[in-house]
Amino acid sequence: MLAAFLDAGGGLFVTGTEIAWDLGAKGSAEDQAFLKDYLKASYATDDSGTYQIQPVAGGIYEGVAPFAFDDGTHGSYNAAFPDTLTVQGSLKSLQYAGGAIAGVAYAGAFKAVYFGFPFETI
Repeated sequence: MLAAFLDAGGGLFVTGTEIAWDLGAKGSAEDQAFLKDYLKASYATDDSGTYQIQPVAGGIYEGVAPFAFDDGTHGSYNAAFPDTLTVQGSLKSLQYAGGAIAGVAYAGAFKAVYFGFPFETI
């Protein structure tokens, strides 16, 4: 259903830990294709090892100050194992402290923004 929506020119904002791990590392060939073709990313590693985020120059969040998402110490849930990503026809938009890719953005036949950590923990 999501693929059909995007194929029709839709837009999607997806965030969360373990999405790339589930689709890319553990998923079927169809799951891996969805990650690559629609979320425009692939799985790199299972844990960024940091909760610190830096927007990327030239990305859609350029000009936003570096920030952290919650590790569970601020009354929220622990966003354990934030995925690191690689680009697949998208542009890197966010990176973890240390340089691993935290988020990608794509604008073409459809639009997609994908973070390897949960947006709601910012």
